[in-house]
Amino acid sequence: MLPCLYLAIFIFFLSSYMFTPFFSLYVTALGGSYAEFAAVLSLAGFLVSIIQSYIGYLSDKVGARFLMIGGGILSTLGYLLIGITYHRFLIIPLYLLINIGMGILVPSAFTLISYQKTAKGDSFIPIYRSIQGAGVIIGPVAGGWLMGQSYRINALLGGILMMVSIVLFSVYFLNRSVSVDEPNRGARSAINFKETMVEIIHNRSFLVILILFTFVELSYDLIYMSLPLVGTELNFSTDVTGTALSAYFLMFTLFQIPINRALKKIKKRTALMSMGLLALVPCVLLLLNIPAFFTILCMGGIGLTIGSLFTFCTMMASEESPENKKGTFLGIFNTIMPLTDVISPVIVAFFISLHVKLPYAAAAILVLLFIMISSQKVEG
Repeated sequence: MLPCLYLAIFIFFLSSYMFTPFFSLYVTALGGSYAEFAAVLSLAGFLVSIIQSYIGYLSDKVGARFLMIGGGILSTLGYLLIGITYHRFLIIPLYLLINIGMGILVPSAFTLISYQKTAKGDSFIPIYRSIQGAGVIIGPVAGGWLMGQSYRINALLGGILMMVSIVLFSVYFLNRSVSVDEPNRGARSAINFKETMVEIIHNRSFLVILILFTFVELSYDLIYMSLPLVGTELNFSTDVTGTALSAYFLMFTLFQIPINRALKKIKKRTALMSMGLLALVPCVLLLLNIPAFFTILCMGGIGLTIGSLFTFCTMMASEESPENKKGTFLGIFNTIMPLTDVISPVIVAFFISLHVKLPYAAAAILVLLFIMISSQKVEG
């Protein structure tokens, strides 16, 4: 049954990244402005961040399987309706519908995946992240080609693929032969949202992981979002910039599993500090006026290091979460990504107005803070 799960994860991220990078083109194709696009993007990210924590709690309370299916149906409807609409004022609520569905689907599916183990009893999360990376790499390529044919075809096919992924997830997680160690109903009935939130606030180790993950995610966002602008300043071709951006995801996808297996064999503090120090090298090199080829290498290095810290922090958060409250704990953890997606463009725009490479400097400082906190606050 595992191939079914692998395929479900890949198709889900493929469908998402066929559509999301090109959403601005849907808005402008129907006469909308970039200001409208930016507003709806920020609102969508804010909505998802709010929804995810409570959906995580509901995953613990009522079970994640049917929440996952319901969220997938909402997102599928959003994609399909965008594919047939002719008015930009319908595009905006439909895009919000997609993101509300994602806000339900992602934390519930991730809760189920956090219980999943490999055949050797290891965490499934590195495999999940690697498959995610493959979808992130291929999705924009497929979406770009489809957009050249018709943006409506891209949205409609995205919706169809989203539904296929939900069917595959359902086949896997509703199969009684699949062992997923969700809390039993007795344990679920005892879960209280307010008490769980208080427990999270008092869990020092989990809060440290949240801070470290925030630094990792922000440092990635600052580099990734500013690279095209820096490339223009340095007279890089768009091909070079695209290759550099792809280098991150390629290295992330290829090496997540072996790197995280190696990191699991050493102390957490040592693993975090060593990868943080390695991540600092390409971040500092990007501050220099290095040739295009070395920029590509640096982005690959960031995929290996910051990408691995992204996965390792996720594994730590899952391990730190109580078994009967994983959904709520990981729901809070997963709010970080949509929140950074909201604030990162603002930070990048402000820093670049001062100096084109200031976002790189900020990313390097965040990595340095990550190393300092890891050396002092992480247990084990």
